[in-house]
Amino acid sequence: IALVPNTWHGATAAAAASTVLPRPAVRCCTAPPEETDSDAWQFKLLLLAVAVGYGTNFPVGRLMNEALPAAASTSGRFLLAALALSPFISRLDRRLIWPAVATGLCDGVGYSAQSLALCDTAAAKVSFLGALTVVVVPCLSAALDGKRLGLASAPQVWLAALLTLGGVGLLEIGDSLDALRAGGVAAGDLWSIVQALGFGTSFYLIGRLISEDDDGAGADQVLPVTAVNVATVAALSALWAVCDGCGVGPLAASSSAGWLVDAGTRDAFALPGALRGDSGGGLLWTGLVTTALVRVGETKGLTRVPQSAASVIVATEPLWASAFGLLLLGEGLDPQCVVGGALVVAACVVSGLEPAAVRAALPFLPGGVRSR
Repeated sequence: IALVPNTWHGATAAAAASTVLPRPAVRCCTAPPEETDSDAWQFKLLLLAVAVGYGTNFPVGRLMNEALPAAASTSGRFLLAALALSPFISRLDRRLIWPAVATGLCDGVGYSAQSLALCDTAAAKVSFLGALTVVVVPCLSAALDGKRLGLASAPQVWLAALLTLGGVGLLEIGDSLDALRAGGVAAGDLWSIVQALGFGTSFYLIGRLISEDDDGAGADQVLPVTAVNVATVAALSALWAVCDGCGVGPLAASSSAGWLVDAGTRDAFALPGALRGDSGGGLLWTGLVTTALVRVGETKGLTRVPQSAASVIVATEPLWASAFGLLLLGEGLDPQCVVGGALVVAACVVSGLEPAAVRAALPFLPGGVRSR
């Protein structure tokens, strides 16, 4: 089976496509079946809906963080998602328990960092910086597995990395550089990068699992693996919520420390009380719809749409995050951020291309037509 752990969903799925299969959930290791034109557009539309859904997570996450501590919003979201997917846990193949837990731990780090980043950073920027997985996954593969990533053998990786670094450089112009000049670092940007490291490591582990699986366990493990992955994220975020809520250790210095100790804030911030507050709709949306339900749709779409087409569709996620950030939060992007975001999206698309296609388009590269 080819595991596709959960969301960042969409854009990072495409971002890592050149090294491992895309994420949230799991799919068969066989290629998507041929679909008629009348069928194919339905599954492409389904993947587009998935990208739109994932794109809403960023602005909605910011709105939830205005009403709840980041630890409470993350914990509540994934507790609801874990409960929704819990019926599938018992179907998990025992051999996949620890791999599913390991990817869940990495995703937990990614989602926690994402939530912290959204406290003071524009939703679109957090989404774009998350696409640094384009660089993280190939670097892990080269460093730990000795995978050959030369310009001749993997031109799409280098081109995607170049586009990503250029895009991130443009995204960092402005507030981040001002923070550096003032002797500090933009915390939201750092958490956004940690987000990419967590998700990228999860991609890498899934890629290792794919390469080691040789008996085709089958697509029946798609939802069970996803359920365990989400349950692990829920457990890790719950631990964060307890430590933050009780002001344990270094979290005692956080602005939200102690919210579990006080009866009033505990009832307002913890489930089920949080569902009755301003953040209730956001928790239900991100937990049940864009974390649980959307993954089911994504899994179905990824098994029916060729990877080349799927990569382009899911790479639109940051664009939807930007659109909803503007609609829900009134967050606009400076011109250089628009260009930087476009470069990042282009990197996601390029990383899903076959090496031969890149060499054909750029014949001056090593291995290209002109270099032979």
